[in-house]
Amino acid sequence: MPQTSFTERQWRNLLTDIEARQIIPLVGHELVIVPDGDKQTSLYDLLARELIARLGIDATRLHEDYDLFDVTSLYLQDPGNTAEDLHYEARAVLNSRAWPTPEPLKKLAAITHFDLFVSATIDSLLEQAINEVRFGGAKSTCSLAYAEKSQTPDIPAAADIDCPPAVFQLFGKLNATGDYAITEEKLLEFSHRMQSRDLRPKNLFDALRTKNMIALGCSFPGWLARFFLRATKGDELYTQGSRGVIADRGSRRDQDFVMFLERRKTAVYTGDGAAFVDELHRRWMEQFGAKAAAEPAPALTVAAQPDAEFKMDSVFLSYASEDRSIALRVKQAFDDAGVDVWYDQRALESGDDYRVKIEKNIESCSYFVPLLSKNTAGDERRFFRLEWFKAIDEMKFRPPEFPFIQPIRIDDVALDAPGIPREFTARHIRQIEALAELVDDAKRRIRERRRERRPA
Repeated sequence: MPQTSFTERQWRNLLTDIEARQIIPLVGHELVIVPDGDKQTSLYDLLARELIARLGIDATRLHEDYDLFDVTSLYLQDPGNTAEDLHYEARAVLNSRAWPTPEPLKKLAAITHFDLFVSATIDSLLEQAINEVRFGGAKSTCSLAYAEKSQTPDIPAAADIDCPPAVFQLFGKLNATGDYAITEEKLLEFSHRMQSRDLRPKNLFDALRTKNMIALGCSFPGWLARFFLRATKGDELYTQGSRGVIADRGSRRDQDFVMFLERRKTAVYTGDGAAFVDELHRRWMEQFGAKAAAEPAPALTVAAQPDAEFKMDSVFLSYASEDRSIALRVKQAFDDAGVDVWYDQRALESGDDYRVKIEKNIESCSYFVPLLSKNTAGDERRFFRLEWFKAIDEMKFRPPEFPFIQPIRIDDVALDAPGIPREFTARHIRQIEALAELVDDAKRRIRERRRERRPA
């Protein structure tokens, strides 16, 4: 089975990305190590055993390497058993004592270039570790948890000088309502809800999409890992991959999953999550520890918001850099008619941080105007294509009677060329000579949209 042993170059690259704050750690149950008699064990393995004892579950029906979800699934197979009983007993176990801070979590917290942590657990021990290591025990960490029964929380949308490090718990947090995942049914429900554009924490997913993840001690089932990667990375999972690392006990046992990850540019570490954290912490302290100790922790930084210059109801102009002169001509025509236009003046061909800004502008614009030319007809991946894919996706949320995408053909490019999307050719495509007609239509439609928003 293919497995990755980290080379010195991989470690150097990872530390460089961490220093640039381009890495988000995803923390799983295998890092939540607590005392269990005279040994150390995962809090969730301990919880599974306690539930077996408290609920009278027949452990002989479980396989040797059972986990918490195996236990809760077996319990719920009996029609007379309810998830409510599971939640009562789980709360009783997890609240039965003040759990000491796990060493792997303290080592992660000590890496102060991490300012956003995502947790796949329901306990508060990661938050506890950050407060202990960075703030002397004071409750200073921003703690957020996804919820099914209340409004979706989200991380801050922009840097805030008063914003502390943040922990976002993807599958809920232990509470009295049972709004957290300790059953596969609840895990699936949370995962399904996060596929919805309206129900997901948008700023968090923007950060996950534009940065790289290291998944530590999660051992997700293959279906959940694929589900999560697709939700956070979107189509880029297949076009660019999901650069990052997975280090846990379970993933490397699934050969098909390992091969899927390698094709997506994700490395599978040969050791477990705790071993990876030990080595990462050692290397980070050697390179950055002394400097970090002398500097205050920075505020949480996430993906940038749209340009301050972007105005509601603007037209978004998308073009290849070779067509800049014609793009300026089109922009001028809209400007002369009093219609606001936003376009990437640098015509960037790459840049993950800038991508979020552009995508949000596309979501906010009234018209998306792609310039079709021989320069846009090739198959190669260009930055304007990401704009096109985003606009096609956004079109699904617009009224069908409203022509959101308004292509302009600026030369004799063949409309059946490989790089011209069918979603564009299925619409009314104007020639550049009919630009004035498009400008008039846009002006009229924007005026109508503004009237629709006025209070009655």
